[in-house]
Formats: sequence, structure tokens, C-alpha cells
Amino acid sequence: MITAIDSSVLLYVLVRDSPHAEASYGALEDARQEGAVIACPIVWAEVRGVFQNDRDMEVLVKAGIEFAPIDRQVAELADQSWRLYRSKGGNVIAW
Repeated sequence: MITAIDSSVLLYVLVRDSPHAEASYGALEDARQEGAVIACPIVWAEVRGVFQNDRDMEVLVKAGIEFAPIDRQVAELADQSWRLYRSKGGNVIAW
């Protein structure tokens, strides 16, 4: 199985004293046990902001998180998945 991880999960794990660190770390470990864990360019950029330099980003690679660029085919598949989710009553969360 491949799990696409969100920046919020990674930030909860990486940022000190995060209220959701334990649960996020557990979810990340579960995903790693089940297969590949990937992060798209947007997640990579959002997480990059907590590091002092590019070298520090190696922690993601060492944790087994792979950089997964998005191409048009992937974006269209994401759109189809989103539309299916919404058609089955999936909620949109407004922050």
C-alpha cells in the first residue's frame, strides 16, 4: 500500500511539544509498516519551512518518506477520487 502523508502529520511529529505528536507518530509508523509513504511537492515545501537548511530535510528521507512529484495524470486521478468522495457524502472541512 502507498500512503500519501499530509504536512500536518509530519509537522506534528517534527515540531517540539506538539499536542498531536504521539498520535501522528503512531499513524506514520502504521503507514510505514504497510508500505511506501510519499509526500508531494506541496507537503515537502510546507515541511521545509521548519528546517534551518536543505540538509536537515534528510530526516524525511531517513524516515522512509519519499518525494513524489505530481504530474497531470496524478492530479486528474486525485480530482476523480475527490469527486467520488463528495458524491458519496464526504464532507468538506472549512478551517
